[in-house]
Amino acid sequence: AAASANNIALSQTLAAAGPLALNGSAVTGGVAKLDAPRRIILTSGGNDTGITFTVTGTARVEQGSVAQTETITGANATAATTTQDFATVTRIVSSGATASTVTAGTSGTGSGPWVPWDRQMVDFQVSVAGFVLSGSPTWGVEYTYDDVFGTWLPAGVPFPRAIALSTVTAQSGTKDGQITWTVAASRLTLTAVGSVQLIQTQQGN
Repeated sequence: AAASANNIALSQTLAAAGPLALNGSAVTGGVAKLDAPRRIILTSGGNDTGITFTVTGTARVEQGSVAQTETITGANATAATTTQDFATVTRIVSSGATASTVTAGTSGTGSGPWVPWDRQMVDFQVSVAGFVLSGSPTWGVEYTYDDVFGTWLPAGVPFPRAIALSTVTAQSGTKDGQITWTVAASRLTLTAVGSVQLIQTQQGN
């Protein structure tokens, strides 16, 4: 769906470290409930590169709607974004005073859930095919070597690291392709408004 720079928190200035007031159009009862899991953006009117914002909420239903927290560095007169999709946002806390105004909202980027693959196979590949269902989306496929369940992530890596499949990225129509090496999981990511169906099939021995 379309991005909104302030549907979580309207323009405000913080004189010290503390939480933003969640008062945007997506907020009900103090909780921002998003139309679909997507990235959160913090748009700074000044230079906030010296502070961080910690976003707390929940992950997508496919992940059990578990609590999720991500900390991002503020931006300089532009937007900083999370790397993870949030289904809800319950709190955004700044580590210090903001240089000027700041808003919180959603970007136009969102991913589907990771589809984990059977790594008991010695060697396999994954075939993918995307079909545009509505709108004019831009989409691509990402994969990861990391454990998407979070149990075996390396130290200092809070979330699975996504890598774009170079042969299926920035697409606007029907496209198929292959991940021709053994990966842990793959997913669909949209970067423009619309709907895409991604079919993925594991093949191997």
